[in-house]
Amino acid sequence: MTYSLHEAKAKLSELVSLAETGETIQITRHGKVVAQLTGATVEPRRPGSGKGSVRYFGEWDFTEEEIEEMFYGPIEPNGPTKS
Repeated sequence: MTYSLHEAKAKLSELVSLAETGETIQITRHGKVVAQLTGATVEPRRPGSGKGSVRYFGEWDFTEEEIEEMFYGPIEPNGPTKS
């Protein structure tokens, strides 16, 4: 299928959907093909494929109190005060 650049801008979502189904879309400017839109072949994610790609530096063994303080701020020693 061939579309002018102006038509392709107006129908981009529709053209991307067509490309996903295997259709090849040619885009023209002044009657000459300047681009081609095709679907991508994406490999499905495999569980564990990123294993070993992330490294942590420093300590990561926090107590529950430390984690709560990180999220909610300093913990008051006697609980919240009543106003």
